[in-house]
Amino acid sequence: MLSGPVLILKSFSFYSDTVANILKFQLQGLAHVFDWRRDAKGDPESFYKNLWEKSKDRYLAVVVLGEEALNFATKNIREKPVIFIYSYHTLDTLRLPENFTGIFGAISPNLHLEKFLCAFEENRRVGIILHKSEWESLKDLFASSINIGGKNPLNEIYLKFVENPPQIQSAFKDMVDFGIKLVWIPPTSILNFGRYKEEISSNSKKFNLAVSSYDVSDVRKWSVYSWRPNPSDFPPLILENLLSIEKSIKEIGNPKIQRLKYQYIYSASAGNPSLNKTLASKLKLKVSNACVFKEVY
Repeated sequence: MLSGPVLILKSFSFYSDTVANILKFQLQGLAHVFDWRRDAKGDPESFYKNLWEKSKDRYLAVVVLGEEALNFATKNIREKPVIFIYSYHTLDTLRLPENFTGIFGAISPNLHLEKFLCAFEENRRVGIILHKSEWESLKDLFASSINIGGKNPLNEIYLKFVENPPQIQSAFKDMVDFGIKLVWIPPTSILNFGRYKEEISSNSKKFNLAVSSYDVSDVRKWSVYSWRPNPSDFPPLILENLLSIEKSIKEIGNPKIQRLKYQYIYSASAGNPSLNKTLASKLKLKVSNACVFKEVY
């Protein structure tokens, strides 16, 4: 159990209510939960500035949920560790204060890729598309060994970088020219959203490629595979961070957190991995029975 209370500031997002409610239950009275708009008296920005100035000394750490709460914390909270869930907010995360540590709203890229490859017998070759800006955060993936049933079937990776949505088409054409059938998009990538997603969706159909995606709604329409965490998957990792902060206070007298380094959901039982077997059959892929998918279409 923690030695002091935790301030939980939540604003609207798909995960905020679930995460806050679970933490409130698990922390047994040590979670002080505030709803950004509902609990503010008057202007939320002014209200929470005043609240923080008056009460910051009593809190072990702060958990912020949702974009409005995160934006407030980046401007106003420096004195205590801040744990947040990064869910593709428009935010220059490289400039976040050193007291921030982020949990990415995605399955670990290694696990995500392994599950994708595990689904198909044609898993010796894979195409991977990255935005050029994402190489630094994902390059470690290529130093890791893929493990599927104790083996690494992968012997060829065809890697393409893009910098804008129109480049998706030429990247997919190159994949076909090299005989690639499976194309993996990292679950953490900006390519899963907006105009990039539109280009990937249309070109996956045009070139008859089996492409991964971020959300199960895509699997129901055009992609062959997705795996994203459920809101209930976040609290265990948040609690890990809180216990680590507590331990560092006891050992060295102050909270020690890593300079912002994103953490991922790394539990193999998290979320609802989804597979479109109907589409895979149309693409003449052989689906393996080696992995379990919670949703199959």
